[in-house]
Amino acid sequence: MLRFTRLLCALLAIIVLAFTTIQGFTVAASFNARYIYRLDYRGMADVTVIVNATGQNYVKLSLEPGFVEGTLTVYTENGTPLYFNVSNGVATIYTYGQVGMLIAEYLAQVGNVSEEVIVNATIHPQGPASVFLPRGTALTYVTGNPDINFMNGSIVLLFSKPGTYSIEYAVIPPAQTTTITTSSTAHSSVITGSELSSTQITTQSFETHSSTSSRSSNSTSPQQQLSQYLPFIGLAVAAAAAVAFMLIKSLRRRPAITEPEVTSGLDDRDLAILSALAGGELSLSDIARKVGLNKSVVWRRVNRMMREGYVERRVVKGRTMYRLTEKGLRAISSEH
Repeated sequence: MLRFTRLLCALLAIIVLAFTTIQGFTVAASFNARYIYRLDYRGMADVTVIVNATGQNYVKLSLEPGFVEGTLTVYTENGTPLYFNVSNGVATIYTYGQVGMLIAEYLAQVGNVSEEVIVNATIHPQGPASVFLPRGTALTYVTGNPDINFMNGSIVLLFSKPGTYSIEYAVIPPAQTTTITTSSTAHSSVITGSELSSTQITTQSFETHSSTSSRSSNSTSPQQQLSQYLPFIGLAVAAAAAVAFMLIKSLRRRPAITEPEVTSGLDDRDLAILSALAGGELSLSDIARKVGLNKSVVWRRVNRMMREGYVERRVVKGRTMYRLTEKGLRAISSEH
């Protein structure tokens, strides 16, 4: 009886340990991912998720609430497409234990524009995340206490753990550079429109030499006169920067749009997309790579050309593919 009791206890311990291990692995797997968000001026994010799927038969990936249907592509580090399905905002990616690293890419509307120049975005990474703000924007608010860096003219936010983070950034139109320069002992400051939110105006103390000998008159040199007013100049520049930023926030106009809006017909970028599809059906990522455009730009154009009958969409083994219609083929033929 004692042996039977010990055997039963050992069996229960093994079951509990196995269950705990499986549960722990499942929880750990959800955090074993790296997220990259590339935000644009309208609050759209190009999301890339890199997941370590070693030893797993499938991976469940929660997508951002603003996930744009039809934009998800999943492939291995070697570029091999993977089968997946999406249900209720969760992508189930099938790896069958044969994949080490997988990469998922999709578009998501994570923010909205308020006051025409302020973008309010919210992201929900399940692991460490890098967030790239658009060029020419100023970070005005962020939660989560991320590390802030700069790369190629863009602000990069580095979050070390999963969570829900709010990010607010201002789209600042280019402003003329203002430079205040004095002579060899002078203070110099440069303020540009893209630096208004973070520029710090500093003043330096200037030393003037008083002659030990008697002065022939009560007049002072131009350098001495300038050094007396430098603190006031610095304060004036700081006040001007603050006023400029407040004016920018209150502007009731949209920022300059670098992507041309096409309301009818086809432009050069549309024709480049159609030409890429002339070689056969492609995914959204494939089209973006072939024509050298951002995936969000390609997605907007492809959807417009679908409405106009140039392109059609179909799902092949869980992947959304695009191909030319008869109208699209005629459009390409007429150009050549």
